[in-house]
Amino acid sequence: MKKMLKFPFIALAMLLLVSSLLMAGCSESVEDKESGLTSYEEYEITSNLTDYIENNIPSDLTFLLADDWLFAYITSDDKISVTIETYGTMEYLVPYVAKDVVPVVKEAVEQSGLPLDSLRIQTYINTDAPDSVRQTVTTWKTEDFETGLFVSENNIRSSVTIDELLEEYADYADIVQSIRNGE
Repeated sequence: MKKMLKFPFIALAMLLLVSSLLMAGCSESVEDKESGLTSYEEYEITSNLTDYIENNIPSDLTFLLADDWLFAYITSDDKISVTIETYGTMEYLVPYVAKDVVPVVKEAVEQSGLPLDSLRIQTYINTDAPDSVRQTVTTWKTEDFETGLFVSENNIRSSVTIDELLEEYADYADIVQSIRNGE
């Protein structure tokens, strides 16, 4: 009879030990998180941020954006990172989208109460040339809403403003306007 009591007691002790170790592991992962925000707070902030951006961009701008055009998250040091993807493979859309999106994203970030990590406006370009990368990215990345790093297939420049890019791509203004009009 004593042997039968030992087995359930040992099994119960092992179960309690494993449970307490699992609980300790879970609490450590939450405590080790670098961010001062809870997952729920991060969700609320990014949800409010994306809702604000989606509801405040000009309606005709949606013709210039990819289907899943907006991605936002909070970095481990509680800063906001936003990526916006333009439609198709037209690198000249980047400055035209940036012109209308930057003020909206800036307002959304200010409302969140968190600083900006980065805002990227980008498009993917497929290349068919032999011996080349099959897909490249054209992007304008800013950390201050004013100047940014512009990277395209054959061009890398820092401290570039949206106005400078709009001048560079001025020949595409009519095409962009046609797209915005749904033509």
